Amino acid sequence: MIHPEILASLEAERQYALAIYGSRPRPVSEHLLLIEQYLKDAKTAWSRYSGDNRALHELRKVGAMVFQCLSEHGCPDRGDPYTNSAGQEDLPEHP
Repeated sequence: MIHPEILASLEAERQYALAIYGSRPRPVSEHLLLIEQYLKDAKTAWSRYSGDNRALHELRKVGAMVFQCLSEHGCPDRGDPYTNSAGQEDLPEHP
């Protein structure tokens, strides 16, 4: 179940980031690099400080970035086929 207060917090973070950094669309690869860096920041915050609060602040940012990426590029349903940027179905990972 998704909690409305969590969605509101993620949307507020997303709006804050859009106001600071602008709203130009980013490629998925750029989103992934930013998400990876902020996840690293969350791990560092957790390991340096007692308690989870600082790590949770960083995870809020990660969640907002994931939300922004999916808003820009779409959020496929679990049953959708995997397709590449040319709209062709990707090959399965394992034969």
